[in-house]
Amino acid sequence: MKVILFDDQELFSKGVEEVLTQEVASFRTFPTSSNIIATVHRENPDVVLMDIHMEGKDGFEEGKKLVESNSESKVVFLTEYPFNQCYEEMISIGAAAVISKRSSKEDFITKLRLVIKGNRIFPKKELMVESLTAKENKILQMITDGKTQKEVAIQLYMSQRTISTHMQHILNKLGVHSTVSAVVKALELGVVKIKSEKNQ
Repeated sequence: MKVILFDDQELFSKGVEEVLTQEVASFRTFPTSSNIIATVHRENPDVVLMDIHMEGKDGFEEGKKLVESNSESKVVFLTEYPFNQCYEEMISIGAAAVISKRSSKEDFITKLRLVIKGNRIFPKKELMVESLTAKENKILQMITDGKTQKEVAIQLYMSQRTISTHMQHILNKLGVHSTVSAVVKALELGVVKIKSEKNQ
């Protein structure tokens, strides 16, 4: 089995290398700044591991382009968190799997072996985080847009204490302990989006 990884987190990349070196015939890591399609067609791996959160690129769009390029390699998305909306899109474009970066060594290897055998692996809906209410979603989107809790309170005609309470509910539902972590996880889950300047 030949596997290549596109990821900019050095510690994670080294960890994957240690896990896979004794499991696969060939393993190589490339920065996400690489020309992904050209690299895959040149290397012709059995499996392409891609970080969904690439610096300066949309990992999902890169994976979609790769699948559409008629590559025979199986595309596996890597993420810190399970998806809810986005994973259905991944299934539709023909990706082979979504695997959490937090998986154990045994779980990671087992899933790769299943992918090679033709299986497709995606999170189960019942494992997703508890849904945010419309109000919580709006507050978190405003925070993602760069507004402070005070600014959110003023714009929504609420007290700062009420906004703070909503934020605590959001943290609890997402299973995180800070606003920054909540934004990162919500982006991964597709709950909020980073707006372009012209849309702001």
